[in-house]
Amino acid sequence: MSVNRDYVQLRAYLAAIAELDADLAEINKAKSRLYREADACGFPRDVVRDLIRLNEKDKLPDEDIPSTYDGIINARGLTD
Repeated sequence: MSVNRDYVQLRAYLAAIAELDADLAEINKAKSRLYREADACGFPRDVVRDLIRLNEKDKLPDEDIPSTYDGIINARGLTD
């Protein structure tokens, strides 16, 4: 390995990773804000997460969201 290595490429990687980290932080803030808003509207965070997981696995058609939500609420003994 050469001591006089050109670090332009390394700097580019570091800058790109730092930019992605900043983007992720903003995304996580927005996601957290949406979870809080949903919770404030009466949709518990953990139930919303479960619905998202089901949706990501293509196991939850859009038209089944209300009945699935009600089923999770009832199964957990939560009040709506």
